[in-house]
Amino acid sequence: MPSGRLTRALPFVGGAFVLCLGFAACTADQPTAQGSSARAWLGTPPGTRPGASAGVTPTLADGMTTVPEDAACAAETDLGDRPPVRATDLWAGASATGGRATEVRARPGVPCREVPAPVPDCSLPVFGWSSSTNEELLGWTGADRVVSGLAGARVAAASDPGQGSLVVDYVQLRFRRGDPRLAGTRTHLEDAMRRCGGGRPGALGGVRGFVATQDSLTGADSVRTVLVSDADHLVWLALDGGPWSSTSTERAVRRTLEQLGAY
Repeated sequence: MPSGRLTRALPFVGGAFVLCLGFAACTADQPTAQGSSARAWLGTPPGTRPGASAGVTPTLADGMTTVPEDAACAAETDLGDRPPVRATDLWAGASATGGRATEVRARPGVPCREVPAPVPDCSLPVFGWSSSTNEELLGWTGADRVVSGLAGARVAAASDPGQGSLVVDYVQLRFRRGDPRLAGTRTHLEDAMRRCGGGRPGALGGVRGFVATQDSLTGADSVRTVLVSDADHLVWLALDGGPWSSTSTERAVRRTLEQLGAY
């Protein structure tokens, strides 16, 4: 990511994010590949990924790319053109769509070292206002898997009540069922949303959760966000761009949660 203000939460802010907003390289859910999906949580500009070995990035047989980490407890995978949330499912008939996603998993038998939860940084308009690296994130949350991504579309009023470039950012943290650290992570994230975005209990798109606002990365007036939880996962969503209609908002929120739940 290109600056200290846009760091550490979503895999294509500054890179494919900008491309998807212009839709120059994100049509038909086929975005241009980035050289490093490690910026999903590390937040480093291209070419400065810490701890990575120089040379060729290994590619898996199914077309997904694994990015080396500087700690053995975390393994990161660029999901390529197979994100869990597809823009075409959120905006049928949109003139242009795109999306990317990144998955971070705890390595079996190599738990990440427990670290204190970071102090919320309200200068960062991103998930949890957190500057955690991958291994730090797994260490303080206790999550087994983190999926972060974006789905976007250019929508006209004729095909959808919303208009303009609509973007859904999402982060899912998956825990072992019954792990008490899920509740602690939720409390920490709600506190960050309260301190930095006026967070409070509420609803977005008809879904109850903890809602807040944050700065837009697309030039919109503001971004609406919601944190929801279940027995084994937390999901944070942000609706950027717009203007959004109530119909578009409800469909995007509900279908994004459904697709993440099935992933």
